[in-house]
Amino acid sequence: MNPKVKRYIQNIMKSGTGGHQHESMTDTIKCSGCGNAFKKAEKEYNRLQRTNPELFDYKEPEYPDSPELNEMRNQLKDRLRRDPMYKKHLYLSFKGTPSERKRENERANSGFYTKYSDYQAKKVW
Repeated sequence: MNPKVKRYIQNIMKSGTGGHQHESMTDTIKCSGCGNAFKKAEKEYNRLQRTNPELFDYKEPEYPDSPELNEMRNQLKDRLRRDPMYKKHLYLSFKGTPSERKRENERANSGFYTKYSDYQAKKVW
């Protein structure tokens, strides 16, 4: 939401409060002064949203991936491509029966897959 529009709506809300605030929106609506200000702000919000929807667009910030994350992602792709034991482990961990999931969890925590897998890759972690 555009910061100026947000401030404008908040000022409409504050104008009818009489200098007090409420814990919840339900209490705000029940209050005689604040309820009127809330309804006025809601009408203004809906009007602005209809007339200028671009003011309410939210663009997610983009963060570049770190080189370490890219390296780990490449290692995971490589391991999934070359290690059938690990591929089966992931499948059973997510789509297996509860007993299979439990067994896979115990195996992974005990180091079973590092001991018995013949996949050898350079470790970054």
